[in-house]
Amino acid sequence: MIKLVSNVLFAAFALFLLNGLTYHTAFGEEVHTISVTLETIYEDGDKKVETRTEEVMAMEDFWAKYTAWQLVTMSKEEVVFRSQVEELSPLAIYSGYSTISP
Repeated sequence: MIKLVSNVLFAAFALFLLNGLTYHTAFGEEVHTISVTLETIYEDGDKKVETRTEEVMAMEDFWAKYTAWQLVTMSKEEVVFRSQVEELSPLAIYSGYSTISP
């Protein structure tokens, strides 16, 4: 009897896969696409902006990934984070400036 039940479950799972359904759609989990903007503000006032698109299944995992960033704005489609670093921007360092003071 147990073997029959396991065979039926395996057949049902194979049927889901053959129909193009994945685990997440079969069990009602949705994947959300969010545009994430990361703003890094350097000590000299320069700002670096990086934009990426992420697929989020669990918001807890998403927030855990950006714990070091400060939330600026948030909507259903876009989240903007900001971080202030105490170092010179790469452009200032490339131009010959350093953080060493007399």
